[in-house]
Amino acid sequence: RPQAVDILRSLPQNQASQALADLRAAVRQSIQGRTAEEQQWQLECGDLYLAIGRTEKAAELWNELAMAEKLDPEMAVRVTLRLCGWNLAQGQLLPLEIWTPATIAEDYPEEVRLMARFVTGSLAPQELDDALQRLPNPRILTEAEWDVARALRARAEGRDADSVQLLWSAADRAAADRAWPHFLLDLLRTRTQ
Repeated sequence: RPQAVDILRSLPQNQASQALADLRAAVRQSIQGRTAEEQQWQLECGDLYLAIGRTEKAAELWNELAMAEKLDPEMAVRVTLRLCGWNLAQGQLLPLEIWTPATIAEDYPEEVRLMARFVTGSLAPQELDDALQRLPNPRILTEAEWDVARALRARAEGRDADSVQLLWSAADRAAADRAWPHFLLDLLRTRTQ
C-alpha cells in the first residue's frame, strides 16, 4: 500500500482518481462474494482516496461501508473512527450517539466497547488506561487508532489544541500501510491555513 499511495500521489488528481477507480473495480471483481475481504478493500479504498485528496469520495465509501448489513465489530469501529476523524478534520463533530451501539453490544470485543465508552465520555481517561492495561495482547486496535479516539474525545470536550496534538500523535504512530491519520492531519492543516 505505501507504494500505491506514492504512485497515486505522483499523478495528477484526475489520473490518480481514474487509476484508483480501475484498481478498485478489478480487485472488487476478484474478491466478489467474500464479504469480509470486500469490506476491508472498501475501507482501504477510502484510505487511498483520502491520500490523493479525494476526501468526499473517501467519506462516501466509508459511509456506504458503515451502512452494510453484516459488519463485524472491528470493521465497524474502524470505519466509525475514519468517519469521525474525517468530520473532525473538516471542523465538525459527528453526534456521539453513533458510538452507542458499540457501548452496549455484548458480542463486541471488550476493546471495541472500551473505545466507544471512552469517546462518548462514559469512561474517564484513567479508567481507560487501567482497562487497556488489563486487555490481553495482541490488541485489536492500534495506538494510532486510539490517538484518533482521544482526539475525538478532546474535541467533544472543547479541547481543540489537544485534539490537534493527538491527531499529530496518531499520524506519527500510524504504520506506513495504515497512514490514514496522516492524511486526516493533512486535511486539517489545509482547512486551517
